[in-house]
Amino acid sequence: MLKHKRGGVMDKKQKNHESGFSLVELIIVVAILAILTGILVPSFTGQIGKSKAATCATNRDNLRTEISGDYSDGAKEIDDGLLTSSWLKDNYDMTNLCPEDGIITARCDGGAITVSCSIHTDGTSFASQKTMSAIIDAMKAQLVSDGVNIDSGALGNDTSKAALANKLLTDAGVNLDAMGAKTWRYLKVTNSFYWTTLDINQYKTGDTVPVIKYSANNNTYAVYNAPVGSVSTYNTIGKTAFSENGMTRVPNSTSSSYEEALNILKKEIEKMS
Repeated sequence: MLKHKRGGVMDKKQKNHESGFSLVELIIVVAILAILTGILVPSFTGQIGKSKAATCATNRDNLRTEISGDYSDGAKEIDDGLLTSSWLKDNYDMTNLCPEDGIITARCDGGAITVSCSIHTDGTSFASQKTMSAIIDAMKAQLVSDGVNIDSGALGNDTSKAALANKLLTDAGVNLDAMGAKTWRYLKVTNSFYWTTLDINQYKTGDTVPVIKYSANNNTYAVYNAPVGSVSTYNTIGKTAFSENGMTRVPNSTSSSYEEALNILKKEIEKMS
C-alpha cells in the first residue's frame, strides 16, 4: 500500500528557507555592513592618527629630557641654536621617533631644549608639512593657465593673484609675514615656494640676497643666493618671473629639515654685513 508523504513540497521550501538567506535579506545585510564601514573606518583611522601623534609626542619629550639632562650635567657639548639632524643622530638614538617618519629637529636656547616634528608639532611653521601644503595649494589655486609666478611685491594691487593667495592663506590660519617671510614668490615651473627674511625693497636690481626654496615635488628645502629683479614698479626674487635664472644654490644646503635650511640662511645673511 502506497503511503502519501504529506507536505513534501512545503517541507522542501521550508528547508530551503532555513538553510540560507534570501536575496532581499542579503541586500539588507550588505547595506548594513556598508553603513557600519562608513561609520567605523573613519573613526578607526582617526584613532590610529591620534595614537601615532601621541607616540611621537612621547618620544620627543623623552628626547628633550635626555638632551636637557646632558646639557645640565655637561655630559655633551651642546651649543645654543639648532641641533642638526646629523649631530642628533651621532649623539642619540633617533630610530623610529615618529611613526609617520616626520623630520625631528631640536634647538637649544640658553639651556631650554625644544624638540619638533615636521608632521606633529602644533602651530604654523615652515617646518610643518601641513603648513607647506597649505601654502602651495593657495598659490596654485590662484594661477590661471598662463600664470607662471606669484610674488609678494604685488600685494599692494587689489586684483593681484598674490592678494588672493594671501586671503586663502589667512583663511587657513597661515600668516607669511608673521612667520618671517618678508619677501616671497611661488614659481609654477618648479612647483616651488621661495622666501627670505629680508625685505628686498631696500635692495637695488641686481643685488644678491639669500633665500630658502621649498620644493613641493620632493618635500625638501635648499638655500639659494638669488638676484633681485624688478617687475614693473616693485622688486622680486629672481632676475625674471619665469625661471631660476641667476640663482645659485649654496653647496650642501639641500635638506629635508627646515631648521637646517634656516640656519644656513642666517649664515648667508651674516656674510652680507
